[in-house]
Amino acid sequence: VPLIKAARQLNDDMINYYADKVGRITKNKKNGKVGVIGLSYREGVKEKAYSRSVDLIRLLKDKGYEVYGLDPLYTNDEIKNEFKVKCLDNLKKMDAIVLMNKESRYRKDLLKLKGKVVDVKNVLK
Repeated sequence: VPLIKAARQLNDDMINYYADKVGRITKNKKNGKVGVIGLSYREGVKEKAYSRSVDLIRLLKDKGYEVYGLDPLYTNDEIKNEFKVKCLDNLKKMDAIVLMNKESRYRKDLLKLKGKVVDVKNVLK
């Protein structure tokens, strides 16, 4: 298998892995609320192309979750229009939270909810 194809497959598999972790946290609760923090391609770069969050959001919606998004680079309108999710404004109301980028500004609040967080970038370590 060519290296690039193998890397892409691994990346795709990771999205399923994160969604499975959300399922374990929420106990696969139907209509569970899931927050995705870090919508851009990577922290500090306002780029939607190649963002793994887009694929994760689609997968979570397909699984029946109500998905909310938060990214300091995007306005609330951009989050709603470009990512087709509600704006995440209350972390405590989420059944699970996926931290997709190194958004350390949310670290203190997320540490209080650590049991609900899928920490993709090890920000809470």
